[in-house]
Amino acid sequence: MTIDAKLFAQAGEAMFGPDWRQPLAELIGMNIRTVRRISAALREGEDYPINPTLAPVLAEHLRAYARRSQEEAKAAEELAKKLEK
Repeated sequence: MTIDAKLFAQAGEAMFGPDWRQPLAELIGMNIRTVRRISAALREGEDYPINPTLAPVLAEHLRAYARRSQEEAKAAEELAKKLEK
């Protein structure tokens, strides 16, 4: 799978929201300046070479995030039911 700046940013934002750059850099062990360069390239509509080995790494982190989110949503729903009693 290839990865471009748009997919990279979308993955970061999906996991961390609008302030995704720093936490994503920490999560994948990437220099924050590189992450900011990728973000700037996207904003400017330019290409930025991203190592394709990051695609499966980000995919796995997204899957883990999705699992955690489902568990958190279930817990929140159970608490809401208790509060409504």
